[in-house]
Amino acid sequence: MSIDGIRAVDKEPLAAFDFLFGMSIANGQRVGPRPVGAQDVAVQIGSALPLGAVKAYPSVAAMNADTAPAAGTLAYAEGKTYRKTAASGSAGWEVFLDFIPGAQLISAPVTGGTSNAVLATSASPVSAVAYKQLILVGPFSAANPTAGMTVSINGEAPRALVTNTGDPIPPNYVRTKMSALVVLDADGKYRLFSYGDASAIQAAAEAAKLAAEAARDTTLAALSSVLAPRATRALAIADNPGASPDPEYYDVAYYDATYQPGSGARYRKRASTPGTPDAFRNRGGTGSWYSIDTAEKTPQMFGVCGVGGDDSAVFSALNTSGLTGTIYIPDGTYILENVTFRRSVCGAGPGRTILKHKANSTTVAFQIIGSSPTISNLTIDGDKANQPNRPTLMTANGGDFTFENVNFLNSVYTAIHLQNFVTAIFRGCIWRGMAYHGGTTGQQTMCALLEATDKALAIFDGCKFINVGSPSLSAPGGVLATHKSVSLIFRGNYFYRIGQGAASNFIGCIDAYQEGIDNVIVGNIFEEICYSAVKLSSSKQNLVADNIIDGFDSGGSTAIPAIVVAFRPTDQITQKVSVKGNVIGGTIGAGKSGIEVYGASGNSIQNVQIEGNIVTTPGTSILVQFANVVKILNNDVKSTTATNPIRMANLASASIDINGNTIRDSVGIPIDVTAADGCAGSIVSACGNTLIGGSLAVPIRMDGIARAKVNDNTMTGFGTASVRLYNIVGNGVVVGNMTDGAITLDTAGTTAGKIKDLGNTWNA
Repeated sequence: MSIDGIRAVDKEPLAAFDFLFGMSIANGQRVGPRPVGAQDVAVQIGSALPLGAVKAYPSVAAMNADTAPAAGTLAYAEGKTYRKTAASGSAGWEVFLDFIPGAQLISAPVTGGTSNAVLATSASPVSAVAYKQLILVGPFSAANPTAGMTVSINGEAPRALVTNTGDPIPPNYVRTKMSALVVLDADGKYRLFSYGDASAIQAAAEAAKLAAEAARDTTLAALSSVLAPRATRALAIADNPGASPDPEYYDVAYYDATYQPGSGARYRKRASTPGTPDAFRNRGGTGSWYSIDTAEKTPQMFGVCGVGGDDSAVFSALNTSGLTGTIYIPDGTYILENVTFRRSVCGAGPGRTILKHKANSTTVAFQIIGSSPTISNLTIDGDKANQPNRPTLMTANGGDFTFENVNFLNSVYTAIHLQNFVTAIFRGCIWRGMAYHGGTTGQQTMCALLEATDKALAIFDGCKFINVGSPSLSAPGGVLATHKSVSLIFRGNYFYRIGQGAASNFIGCIDAYQEGIDNVIVGNIFEEICYSAVKLSSSKQNLVADNIIDGFDSGGSTAIPAIVVAFRPTDQITQKVSVKGNVIGGTIGAGKSGIEVYGASGNSIQNVQIEGNIVTTPGTSILVQFANVVKILNNDVKSTTATNPIRMANLASASIDINGNTIRDSVGIPIDVTAADGCAGSIVSACGNTLIGGSLAVPIRMDGIARAKVNDNTMTGFGTASVRLYNIVGNGVVVGNMTDGAITLDTAGTTAGKIKDLGNTWNA
């Protein structure tokens, strides 16, 4: 179809037609289709409409009632565009467009109401047809403090505002100055197309989680009453009239259904003699055996137990029905010894289900031999006064073990001893009130002893290790991982007043000993400890990061570092060590040092990086020995009594970078690397450090090393002093250092011309 010869007045509607139906013009001919966007349609239709001639009505009925407009008048009503077909004075309209141009997205600014009942006003009418328009509501003047919101636009009845999934708006999901994109849905609600504050959804989910856990605990607490013993004779009469019940059971020879004996358990008749007597009952005189027929059992099914009673009921429950399933132990205190956990065990909570070691016992209280059991929501309570016997509270041998929300209290020897395990996970557990070891050689007291022989993993997550007594070397130790191939992960744990743990051994808070694999010690807090916070020996890779050590004093030996990563020469394991972001401070005992990393002669650690730590100690802040590559970067250290706050020793032919550190108020040489300390042949960089004060006249000393680079350091408060580069074997460069006082460069023993002195501000 050609558009040549068409009157100009008729071409504008055709242009709109072209955009609507995807036509284009080529050589005077209209061809198509071509791609077209919604915005193009709106623009073309809007331009084709006569300006100022469009009327708007709240409804079609209101439009039909108005007969005054002339024929051809356009009007908006209920989301559509109409054209008057009748003359003025008569009724008659037709649908011109099935939408209102430009009204697919309208703005409805908030004009009043409350934080949960919002009033808004739009210049364009809101369509009553579902999913017809997108409406921009806002900005909101306040967050919604409670769940549920309504929105009213242009005075309409308030409509519920819901999330895109149709759920009520959670508290604080809408925030001040936020705007929301909504659409009217088929239920007559305004449904969000935009998002709100995700933290509100998280808070609602956490509240639901807490409610679910509370309901679970309530259910567990009621379990014993649900399964409580009932009258045997009454059941016998009801279920089998005329039968003559024995004192504990009644005859069910003619019934296949389960029955309820006097103990409260459900039993089923079995055809053969059982292999596990504790799980069965024998009806006296008949030779018939009956087994407990429920998958989940409680001690109350096996008889009366608790304070003042014996442990036979719990013993029977824990030893019954194989190695799968879960034993639920309701509220109560149960006096036990030498009990075996063959399956998972769940209590009603650490403060409600208490398994207490029998007084003066000579045997272990509990042992675990099941396959991958989980012990949760209970307290294991020892007998701290039982010093002569010193039994272990709990042992486990082989397999995978999980402990969640378990309190280990008042242990006298070792609270838990794991042997030959594969994986051990402790979440939210507490060790508290352990006995002191008393100073006897070989006698030890610790929270956990881990022994494995082949690639085991132990995880401690969010646990607490608390000594309720005064700080002392005799105080109980934390966790000792010994023998071979144990990797440790400690995250977010809390240690308080933990001591040495043994008179002849050295445990402290975390001690990995003998050929560990990899260790991650991150985000833990150590307060008022009395021995090393972290001690890792012979591991391949070690990360010790973002821990806080607040207070460290044993009252005994002074040569104890807060963090030590050591290499035992007999193990022949090459290590990589990263110690970063730790804070060591508080009340520190005399001579205590901060971070020590060392290998052994002939078995140097491959790579050591100590970065971003804040260390304030009386002893050496950072010590590294026997390593190949050493990086001491961006630390803030203060050593109040030691000769060397940062000390390098036995680093022959090593690469040493001491860069970006702040060393404050040192009483010795802040940076000191010498052949006398075993660093001959090393290449040393000391750059970008800030050295403040000190009672000696030497801020930096390098003596007898291979090469030296001393650049961009700031040295202040040293008075008459010198930077000493003595007996440098190769060459050195000293560039851009800033000093005050009368600091000079001293190159005694170094061949003239080997040290480049460039751009320094020596004040001598």
